[in-house]
Amino acid sequence: AEHIVYRPADKHGFSVERSEDDVFVIKGKGIELLIARFDVRNDEALRHVESRLRSIGVIRELERKGFHSGDEIEIAGERFELDV
Repeated sequence: AEHIVYRPADKHGFSVERSEDDVFVIKGKGIELLIARFDVRNDEALRHVESRLRSIGVIRELERKGFHSGDEIEIAGERFELDV
């Protein structure tokens, strides 16, 4: 017999943790797919990503964890600064 185990996702669908080197690491399938679609080294694309992160609630969660504008974040292995 084959069994499928369903586990509830984090209530936001993403998680935010602060690494030892003070980088905010964001995990979550939807967030990682968003980053895969855009080149965060492109200013226009980064503005779009920041807007989406804000609408999803990621920026609010980052700030709750101590994030300040200009801090570095990491999503799916991509590290970049957010100036929000």
